[in-house]
Amino acid sequence: MVGFTCSQLNASDYTLNHRNSSLDINVTSADVGLVNWTVDGVNSLNYQGLFYRIGSGAESSLLGISGTPVASITQIPNALSLLDVTYGNALFSVRTVYQLTGSSAGSGKSGLSQSITVKNLSDSPLDFHLFQYSDFDLLGAPGGQTAQFSFDNLGQPYKVSQTDGASTVIATVNASTAPVSHFDATLFNSTLSSLQDGSPTILGDSATASGNATFSFQWDVTLAAAGENGDSLVISQLFSIVPEPASGSLILLGMAVLLGRRWRGNAI
Repeated sequence: MVGFTCSQLNASDYTLNHRNSSLDINVTSADVGLVNWTVDGVNSLNYQGLFYRIGSGAESSLLGISGTPVASITQIPNALSLLDVTYGNALFSVRTVYQLTGSSAGSGKSGLSQSITVKNLSDSPLDFHLFQYSDFDLLGAPGGQTAQFSFDNLGQPYKVSQTDGASTVIATVNASTAPVSHFDATLFNSTLSSLQDGSPTILGDSATASGNATFSFQWDVTLAAAGENGDSLVISQLFSIVPEPASGSLILLGMAVLLGRRWRGNAI
């Protein structure tokens, strides 16, 4: 099969497929963002969305920038699965690039890279606030999970892990032009409700949550007036879903160790 690339206005929903994985992405509906990440037939993502705020106003989804994004998808079976989406107006643009990397069938493993570029296109400084909200339901279950942030030696929350004991999603983040300003691990729907209530949000910097857990990042930047190339915020992220050692495998390992000890005892 031959891969293809298409560009279009009035973009609709897209699905990326790669090996054992698929990813559904909404770009024009109310729940703009990622709505399903299926690995080996099991969906582990309820919703992930980007929200923004200018100054002290209310947050909005990316649809508030421009109702019609420009999107292009590239699908080359077993080689490349990528979606490039840009929302823009006369003042600024937000470009997101998603690349799905699946694994072998039955492995329970999958990876997703995301890059986000916010660019000031205006002649004035831009007081910009970007939020990313993630609600993973590992193995299709919404509860019984723990989200935990990890920090580097400067106190920056560079990684968050969410696990249910059988599967784990790990998110690592790098903002080359600005550090994470705030973060939060909370229970479902509290952060999302705050981002949609019409009032400005500041994440609460909670490092852990257990139950129907969600996690979020916040970046607060002032982008200088556009010059020849404009002033930009650039963020790169890597998400991975991996299985934890199954209890059955641990039991089999224990039995093997026990049988090995018995065999050595009989051989003496």
